Amino acid sequence: ELEQKLKADLLKDPLTANFFQQNQSNQIFLEKRADGSVQFVSSSGQSLILEKSSIHCSKAIQLFDFCHDNQVNLTVLRPNAVTFNS
Repeated sequence: ELEQKLKADLLKDPLTANFFQQNQSNQIFLEKRADGSVQFVSSSGQSLILEKSSIHCSKAIQLFDFCHDNQVNLTVLRPNAVTFNS
């Protein structure tokens, strides 16, 4: 499935993988930012920004758009974000 492939690709990035390792027991959200980058936000308060020029940013945007288009992984807690469960 496309969603799982995009998540797996994102977790190949060492920075992203490390962020998820540090936040295993927290809820993680994916948000688009106004400058074209994306950020992962943890319920712990930590965040990780993927710059617009990063290949991983484009994959994250694909995942975000897929979730919105298919109405999956949406949350009322953060209306402009999708949940990310690895």
